[in-house]
Amino acid sequence: MSTSSRPLTLKQTDVPNLQDIRTVLGKGARASLLGANGEKIRIPRTLCTILSRIVSELATGQTVSIIPVRQELTTQKAADLLGVSRQFLVRLLDEAKIPYHRSGTHRRIYSHDLLVFKQHRDAKRKPVLHHGRKDSFWKQFPGLVWSNSKASDTVMIRAILSRPKKERLEAVAREFGVKRLQREWSILRDDKITPLSPKHISMVSELLDQTEKNLKHAPRINSPGLENILVKA
Repeated sequence: MSTSSRPLTLKQTDVPNLQDIRTVLGKGARASLLGANGEKIRIPRTLCTILSRIVSELATGQTVSIIPVRQELTTQKAADLLGVSRQFLVRLLDEAKIPYHRSGTHRRIYSHDLLVFKQHRDAKRKPVLHHGRKDSFWKQFPGLVWSNSKASDTVMIRAILSRPKKERLEAVAREFGVKRLQREWSILRDDKITPLSPKHISMVSELLDQTEKNLKHAPRINSPGLENILVKA
């Protein structure tokens, strides 16, 4: 069976529908499909669970790809899904960090094995990514992540970087530290699944440099949250 792992993103015009779907699936009740001619088909509970997880990811502004567990991936496709270069992916295979097999002379990776590696890798990064949320700070940016008003600090910061404005970047830098902002930008910039345009990269890089300079020369404020802003992790 032919399948596609092309990443799926949500259009802003679909947000109201998404919220309705999320509400229905969140009630835990059995859902049904209503056909164009009025025919009604009950959706199995397992499929409801899958749909609920997809909707939850889309609601936080994430991109979703659907990949069969036993799908064979080329080294290039596996590298793209991990957001690394093909050379780096091959090195991981050579170091036996990801299982693989051969199809003729070519290496192939099962999607399940790749996702297991990705989950372990992401779990190690979690202490660095700060998955909490500062509600009082984000109140000044309503609608920043339109699909989820309670998205984590990490998602909110990356949303700021995706739609950069000088004043907003400086506000985030003052609250979370320049290093945090630069770290999130590095992860967002290197994400090969949802690549940014050269113009966007250049603009954000210049704004971050200017933000760091501005904060270095800003007057000191006697506040615990701002005292060590340039070294705050």
